[in-house]
Amino acid sequence: MLRAAIAALLVCQLAVACGGSAPQATYTRYQFTCCAAGDLAATWHAGQEVTLHWVATEVRSLDSSPHAVVLTVELEGPYSDAGGAKQNRGATAVVEGTSRTDDGNPAPMTPLMLSASLSPGYYSLTARADYGAGNSISEGSVVTIG
Repeated sequence: MLRAAIAALLVCQLAVACGGSAPQATYTRYQFTCCAAGDLAATWHAGQEVTLHWVATEVRSLDSSPHAVVLTVELEGPYSDAGGAKQNRGATAVVEGTSRTDDGNPAPMTPLMLSASLSPGYYSLTARADYGAGNSISEGSVVTIG
């Protein structure tokens, strides 16, 4: 009787283990934020080309196909202090940069050519990763142009 109960229990466990859905493959995808700390900590200079390195965070997906991502940055200013740049009020865009990649790229970059006529000061840098279909991530930072 005990053997029959144990056998029945094992059959039930095997049925549950085998009856579940098969594991699905997952693929590495990335979400992006701007930018590497070293990119933002340095003082930039008028006329300089700055390369912004996006920070990739790994996410897992059941979809194996890459999806387009548009990475944009906009520099506004100058402001007399960092607080003004954080509020980002009343300034116009002075420099914009765009790069296109996909969510399978772990190391995207956006080049940004600074105008030779930029005045020294604090600037607001707005960065956006647009994944399409209304999905995007935006953030802001303050950079210094000397």
